[in-house]
Amino acid sequence: MSQISAMLFFDYLYIIYLILTFYIYLIYYKILSLLLYENSFFMIEVIMKTSVEIDSKKVLLAKKLSETSTLKETIDKALDALIAQERRAAMLDILGTSYFEGDIVKMRSSRVRTRR
Repeated sequence: MSQISAMLFFDYLYIIYLILTFYIYLIYYKILSLLLYENSFFMIEVIMKTSVEIDSKKVLLAKKLSETSTLKETIDKALDALIAQERRAAMLDILGTSYFEGDIVKMRSSRVRTRR
């Protein structure tokens, strides 16, 4: 009975480790995103009026796909999408593509084994 309880203890310990690791990554991501992108204390809003030649077919298609009514809304939505995409790419470069790299079966085989 003690081997089973020891095994359950290590299973619970491993689950707590995974949860803590997940929260550490979340906190790291949030701090990094606040420092790099969304720190409202240091951001200055700039409104610009510009003249740009844009392909009218692309604008009409973008308006239809994004379900916007004005050119300003369409461009704002497109810029927001581009910024979000680049942020995700930057975070993947920083954090990597996966949290766990290893063989779970091999890790579990090194644990305390039960009687046969």
